Amino acid sequence: MNHLERALDNQNQWWKTILVFLGVVGSLLLVSTLIDILGTFFGLSFPDIVIIGVSSLVFFLVTILFIRELHKRNFKEVINGTQSVRWKRIFFGMIVWGGIMTLTIVADYYNNPDNFIVSFDFKTLVPLILLAVIIFPIQAGFEEFLFRGYLAQIFGAWTKNRWAAIIFPTILFGLMHSANPEVLRYGFWPMMTQYMCIGFIFGVVSVLDDGIELAMGAHIINNILGLSLLSFEDSVIETSDALLYAKSMEIPSVLSTIIGMTFIGAIFI
Repeated sequence: MNHLERALDNQNQWWKTILVFLGVVGSLLLVSTLIDILGTFFGLSFPDIVIIGVSSLVFFLVTILFIRELHKRNFKEVINGTQSVRWKRIFFGMIVWGGIMTLTIVADYYNNPDNFIVSFDFKTLVPLILLAVIIFPIQAGFEEFLFRGYLAQIFGAWTKNRWAAIIFPTILFGLMHSANPEVLRYGFWPMMTQYMCIGFIFGVVSVLDDGIELAMGAHIINNILGLSLLSFEDSVIETSDALLYAKSMEIPSVLSTIIGMTFIGAIFI
């Protein structure tokens, strides 16, 4: 085992973790300020997905720099505790989770086709897919690096407990998404349950596989398909250019979500 064990050193003081997050917040403020300046003085505007991609890249680079300087760990050691990234596992995670997600969406469509608007326009769909393929490896990769990588190592080092390395980052992962528009639209607890179930599944897989590559791949394809294959009202990045657009969304109850995600998680794990 290398991933969590790599952090069992004397470099995990609480104030270092606070500084890492202050670095992320500071970079957020910097990017927001630059976007405001470009909009106010130069009249430039950018699509939300581009802003997300640029912001995530800045967050990623700042986080890597802070962890290297404060915790004496490079980005590869945060990913799996070694000096090499297992790229094949990233693609394998994309294939497995993408297959599960695609089958679920297709089943929903055939169960209630009248609820979906099909938009198969190459002029809009292909650019959307290309943009998603460029942006989401950065955005989703950063989230996994931060939660299943860095924070899992931190909580694992503090508690010497693998469950803590799964549970605490999962809770923080869910809370980070509490500002998403679908939370306001569809309810806090139903959406938090979905986010945390996904975070828990990715956390378990990362511990069992001794690295976060599978979780990174799954998260990346989850967001790519969530933009290009299926969109709905008040999703994080709502677009009518997706292949399928749901006219209405019925969010399962907390219990139904837990049961369903347990089944999906068992297949993925």
